[in-house]
Amino acid sequence: MWYRADIKRRARTAFQRNYWNAVAVAAIFYFLAGFQIENRWDDLWQSKSVQEIFNGIRFFVVHNFLELLVDLTIAIVIFFAAAVLNIFVKNVIEVGSNRFFMENRKEYASLGRLGYGFMNGRYMNVVWVQFLRRLFIALWTLLLIVPGIIKSYEYRMIPYILAENPYMNRERAFWLSRQMMMGQKMEVFLLDLSFLGWEFASILTCGIAGWFFVKPYKEATVAELYSVLRADALERGYVTNGELPGFEG
Repeated sequence: MWYRADIKRRARTAFQRNYWNAVAVAAIFYFLAGFQIENRWDDLWQSKSVQEIFNGIRFFVVHNFLELLVDLTIAIVIFFAAAVLNIFVKNVIEVGSNRFFMENRKEYASLGRLGYGFMNGRYMNVVWVQFLRRLFIALWTLLLIVPGIIKSYEYRMIPYILAENPYMNRERAFWLSRQMMMGQKMEVFLLDLSFLGWEFASILTCGIAGWFFVKPYKEATVAELYSVLRADALERGYVTNGELPGFEG
């Protein structure tokens, strides 16, 4: 049993103790998150030229073929550049960000923990597991929005599991996240909703409150949540201390 107020109180204490590093880590991660494939594709679709590409044969008759080819090439390059950035950089930075906030619960964590997923042979496994997590959520979302949302909560703890054990394979990480989130999805959804007021404050301050308080506060809160779900998984025997060795060092 956990309570939102307790989780958020501990989160505020942790991130305010190491305020500027927490702000910097959250800012870097959310900046990279702005380059997600979906967002880049939405931006492209809003552009007049790319909409015309998909508007039918009339485009070929009215417009110059070379112009079409240039526009389409630019769209493809941007799409794949965003995909590469997400898969090989942003997803790994997410694991490093989670490592930072987990270590920061107990000690003064270094900004360098952002690079945790790139070090000591961890990189390719982190890339692979994170890629499959995103892919599975996207595929479920293609079926229906609600199943996609459910799956996103079911796999919510995977980046934290990798932050603790970046060598854990895909099957084990997915299974463990499902066990941790079993019976917890609605509570975690309500925890997310509890930040709506802060999100409005961020909008009203043109993002200033978001960058300097809300984003690091949210990241610290999810770190506290993971610590609770992790302890419960260990107690229930879903996982061993060897698989989840902690966040020291």
